[in-house]
Amino acid sequence: MGDFGFTFMVEELAVAAKNNSPIIVVIVNNAYLSLIRQNQKYAYKYEYAVKMEENQTFVDYVEVAEGLGCKAERVVKHEDIAGALKRANESDRLYVIDIIVEEHTDCSMGGNIGAVREFE
Repeated sequence: MGDFGFTFMVEELAVAAKNNSPIIVVIVNNAYLSLIRQNQKYAYKYEYAVKMEENQTFVDYVEVAEGLGCKAERVVKHEDIAGALKRANESDRLYVIDIIVEEHTDCSMGGNIGAVREFE
């Protein structure tokens, strides 16, 4: 999920952690409200008030996740993603991986799994 999707649903981590659910949550942290930005960009041809660089600096999603009873780590280099996923899988508990990506990458999205649009 995106960084703001995570922010909107963070309370669910506490429920999953309390119930010992071995879920892996991957945050694609581009410090943008991508769902909103991409809708603005592709439907209306503008972008307004969607940059949130604090999500990669001031906001610490690892501390948030750990505070709710989860294991967590932040990944900055793409070559470290595989190791983080391995550690998450081996942890056998709820694990959050906050992956920092460039802000302008458009994420795949669509109304349903059969209608996902890919961006280059």
